[in-house]
Amino acid sequence: MSKTTREWLICCGIILAVLFAFFGSALFTGKNFLSEGDNVAFYSFIPYLKAAKHAGEFPLWMPYIFSGMPSLASFLAAGDRTYDVASTIVMAIPRFVGEGAGNDTWRLVLWYGIYGIGVFSLLRSKKMEAQVALFSAVSAVLSTWVLVWIMIGHSTKPVSFATLPWILYALERLREKFSWQGMLVLTLAMIALVSATHPQMMFYMGCAAALYLTTELIVRLVRKQGPMDVLRAGGALVVATVLALGTHADMFLATREYTPYSTRGSAPLVQVKGSHQDQHGGNDYEYATNWSFSPEEMSTFFVPSFYGFGNTTVKMPGSAKEQHANLYWGQMPFTDAANYMGIGVLLLGILGAWSFRKDPFVIFLIVLSLFSLFLSFGKNMSFLYDVFYNYMPAFNKFRAPSMALCLLQFSMPVLAGYGLASVVSWIGVPERKRTATIIAGLCAAFLVVGLVYTSAFEDGYKTDVANAIVAKQPDRVKDASQISKSYLDVVYSQMRGDWLATGFIALGFGGMLFLMIRGTIKPRVGVPIIILLSVVDLWRVAAKPYDPKEGSPEKNVFRRTDVVDYIKKDNGVFRIADLSGLPANWWAYHFVENVHGYSSAKIRLYQDMLDVAAMGPDREPVPGNSIIINPFIWNLLNVKYIVSKQPVLATQPAFTAADGSLVYQNTNMLPRAWFVDSVVHESDVRTTLNRLRDGNFDPRTTAYSADNISITNGPGADACSASVTARGNESLTFTTQTDARRLMVVSEVYYPEWKCTVDGNEVPVHRVDFMLRGVVVPPGKHTVQFTFGSPAYEQGRTISLAANLFIALIAGGAAFTWWRGRKEQKA
Repeated sequence: MSKTTREWLICCGIILAVLFAFFGSALFTGKNFLSEGDNVAFYSFIPYLKAAKHAGEFPLWMPYIFSGMPSLASFLAAGDRTYDVASTIVMAIPRFVGEGAGNDTWRLVLWYGIYGIGVFSLLRSKKMEAQVALFSAVSAVLSTWVLVWIMIGHSTKPVSFATLPWILYALERLREKFSWQGMLVLTLAMIALVSATHPQMMFYMGCAAALYLTTELIVRLVRKQGPMDVLRAGGALVVATVLALGTHADMFLATREYTPYSTRGSAPLVQVKGSHQDQHGGNDYEYATNWSFSPEEMSTFFVPSFYGFGNTTVKMPGSAKEQHANLYWGQMPFTDAANYMGIGVLLLGILGAWSFRKDPFVIFLIVLSLFSLFLSFGKNMSFLYDVFYNYMPAFNKFRAPSMALCLLQFSMPVLAGYGLASVVSWIGVPERKRTATIIAGLCAAFLVVGLVYTSAFEDGYKTDVANAIVAKQPDRVKDASQISKSYLDVVYSQMRGDWLATGFIALGFGGMLFLMIRGTIKPRVGVPIIILLSVVDLWRVAAKPYDPKEGSPEKNVFRRTDVVDYIKKDNGVFRIADLSGLPANWWAYHFVENVHGYSSAKIRLYQDMLDVAAMGPDREPVPGNSIIINPFIWNLLNVKYIVSKQPVLATQPAFTAADGSLVYQNTNMLPRAWFVDSVVHESDVRTTLNRLRDGNFDPRTTAYSADNISITNGPGADACSASVTARGNESLTFTTQTDARRLMVVSEVYYPEWKCTVDGNEVPVHRVDFMLRGVVVPPGKHTVQFTFGSPAYEQGRTISLAANLFIALIAGGAAFTWWRGRKEQKA
């Protein structure tokens, strides 16, 4: 084994060891981060996916939330895409480890490890010493704002982010010289990025790659140093991107098919203040920029608690034990952690940017840092953000401009590696002794400023905190005098302690750099101490929001309750309306159909119903509403049981749970399908929606539709019958008996890709009662079957197979050239 390989393996082991140590209680003691309601929406669908896999099906429709919606096309849940071999292989090891351990934290920690190893490999490719590269890698993975993702359930961000150093690593290799190995690394990185299915992170990674190519091309054109090499790398990126998108063509084409019917691709039917969306489903400016970073909050780069840390552990006055609290008082609605990258990283990053300011790659990192920072400012310094918002297609569908800071969280640790490398190169250089003194002096000054500020300006700081809270919550807090003094004391003491701790660590960095530059301490001793200082600094801050829960999600969140047992005794076909405050999509875990749920891309007409009709008569539209309390809608959607913590009906509950939950039975519910006496043509769907809101017609006898539907009108439909004989995720079969040509209303959400046959002959599916399906059934006994299919998905699966074939050829080329190189070395 060569020295280089041995160093690489040792440093990779250290990176993983640091991560395993930090997340030790979550990895080795059975704790997890999937025990909070906001973090379990996807986990709810694991049984659904397992059941589909066991049945040999690829699930495309989710029947358990919002009365049904597309699953794959909405990025809600996807089955095993075994035909996409490349993606399966790329995601295999972290997924296998996570599933084997029964704890998804293992999978995500390994992706953080892949990210850190990528940073290490990138810096080694730039001829950095192994210890220097290790400093950057460890600092990168312990960055507070990056680590917090795993703690708040953002499980796709770490996967997306892990690809960035590998994309740049491959582009650098391909710019220097084309190789099949470099092409394979780039393609696999792009596949991982696409597989993560996080469009906003995908956009930022694409921006980083585009800025790299643009910066390199401009610099090398000016210097006449191989601009064509940059174009070669750019061409490789285009090919890798096309192949990566091709592997997921089934998902993307299905999504494109669904988007015009979703909340992400269409405007609300009722445009009212607060709807937040334009005619193409984009967010309005105010809503899109809610989480805008601000120039003032750059102070958290130096003092993470200056604006009150997000989720942290504090001991409030009068309390016997510590508790978690969100102390953030900045101008964003809230945040879970500060954008702290380490005081030593910041110091060395600035030093590296200056020392290597003529290096094309460093120029790119500086541009990337500034791009990230100014884009994150959103509405607070909007010149860059507004360009993207106004002119970049689909950009207005993103929220949280502050998320762009992920690029800064990458670039600063890499620049810090350059800074540390410059310090090492200055050792023993007499003219650099003055530089060492300046660095140490600046670090000491930071500590002194902290001591002075936190001693002299306590009252002013507390006043700023109080005024900011009043400005953010004017409806709740009318005056600063209403804010608890003990709360202000806690926020202030957290800030003061944080500044002093950061100041002393900065002094440690400054002193160590001073001693190294002057030659008092050798690099083999000094660099490990610098690494240790960075670990201590970042660890103490990243640990603030760290709060894994005991037990598994199955025990903590999805434990089967007596309410589930009671409802599942009923073998009929029905839905429930859960008003008890359980985590979103919780009932899907137990295969109970709910009219509520969570999805970022609901079917538009269902959301329109929620906005306008779900709250009942004489109510103004509620944009973004997600609950139904209108009994008329309960009846229409086949709701048999209402679960609540509080009384909701005048009748006695049918069941009272051990935890006090109440289960009411809705005796007025309509069945899953029924026949009506007449169909009224109503071209204005808003009028129909208002009728649903007000409940001013009898849906058992009358249906409304914008279509011209020819049936036999007249009494007698109540004697007709429609019985469910079979149902699955993508199919629903009825046996019907009618006396005449009647309209059967089906309490299923209308979506165009649901087709219907009567005795095997396809018939039109009409949209009735604003959001339901209706089919005309001739007299007599018939079999009516609904089936869901996605032509776009089928087409995309074929494209995915073709893309995998091309990727296999690239892998074959990489393997062959590696084998040939090894053979030539032996010869």
